[in-house]
Amino acid sequence: MGKFGHGTRNRRGECLLECYLKNELVANTLFKHRERRKVMGRSPDRTTKNCMDYVLVPKRWKTSTLDTVTFAGGDFDSDHTLVMAYFRLRLKSTTKLQKKVSRLRTKLLIDESTRNRYRMNLDLALKTLLENSSMNPEGIDLDALPM
Repeated sequence: MGKFGHGTRNRRGECLLECYLKNELVANTLFKHRERRKVMGRSPDRTTKNCMDYVLVPKRWKTSTLDTVTFAGGDFDSDHTLVMAYFRLRLKSTTKLQKKVSRLRTKLLIDESTRNRYRMNLDLALKTLLENSSMNPEGIDLDALPM
């Protein structure tokens, strides 16, 4: 599969080869390591060495894959070993577009003429709203509304 694989392939290895041919990359076989770093499992009688855990990476990430290493002697009861892969990631920070909050300029209401214009526009808007809606306008005193 890669230049630095281990041993021969069985039926499961052939299935893995099919994945490899479909734009997948077996990262374990890309890097040269000592034999004990390649072997990922042994038979119970300790005679047969197996490579049964793989890191599959899309081919477009080949340049981002820095290394893969196996660690024998993990503290768990399994035929498998720990596999660690190192990748170079270039994360791009994205800025979220924030909505511009329109603030009320209440300081303008200090001026008497501006306050009267605002009150007249608000009264007109409320009257047209009440005329066009199905609400009962009786009992609503427009002069009592806070301005």
